[in-house]
Amino acid sequence: MEVTYRKLIDFFSLANNYLKAAEEADEKDTPLSDALTDAVEEWKPEIEKYNKQRTRLLRKFAEKDKKTTVLLKDSFGNYQFTEKGENDLDDAIESLLDEEIHIETRCISEVPEDLHRGYVKAFKGFVIDPRPTI
Repeated sequence: MEVTYRKLIDFFSLANNYLKAAEEADEKDTPLSDALTDAVEEWKPEIEKYNKQRTRLLRKFAEKDKKTTVLLKDSFGNYQFTEKGENDLDDAIESLLDEEIHIETRCISEVPEDLHRGYVKAFKGFVIDPRPTI
């Protein structure tokens, strides 16, 4: 399946929220929670790749000391930016988020009847078959 980093990150967020709630409700050994756990583990390297590219963009657009070319950071360790650098960074991150990657998906056949439609929509194509069932 071709998916953007943005959609994969959204999936990860909702999948982790669902898995946390399922664990708290002691409903963690269901086909859906198993599929989500497997998907999160399998696609974790793609998220790590995104984070690495994002970090490189931060360094690329960060302000540098004029004499030493050392990257400037504030007292909290965050990179400092000029207005132009920050605008360029925002544009570069938007482009990165919209970059498409390929992931292998495996969909489950049993979807809980009481699964909130927001989760159904978010998980379709990732772990829920996107084709309507008849």
